[in-house]
Amino acid sequence: MHVPAIKDKLIRLLFRKSSGGSAGTIEKRVIEAPLRSELFSVDQLERHAKVVAAAHVLATSRAPDRLLARLDENEQVLIQTYDLVTEAVERNRRIAPAAEWLLDNFYLIEEHIRSIRRLL
Repeated sequence: MHVPAIKDKLIRLLFRKSSGGSAGTIEKRVIEAPLRSELFSVDQLERHAKVVAAAHVLATSRAPDRLLARLDENEQVLIQTYDLVTEAVERNRRIAPAAEWLLDNFYLIEEHIRSIRRLL
């Protein structure tokens, strides 16, 4: 496996639930998003928060609990990403500082997942 294949797998993992668009489109949005994003001032952020809050409607019935299912999905993505980064390191590929952090601290992530599962 070469580096572009690993990058493609990571993009697919991160955006597998994305609505529409190909991996190339998604990658382009990921790259362009920070450059095209608008930064709000404190006043603009406050106004935007009020608009978003006003758009929400409170449910009168109990909603289904989806936290554990979402935790399982996130855990699988993290494990797959860890495996990809580990494979890249084993092949003597350079990795980003964030990937190094993941390798160094994955045991903490696993510990937190176990704690969350126990508490929920």
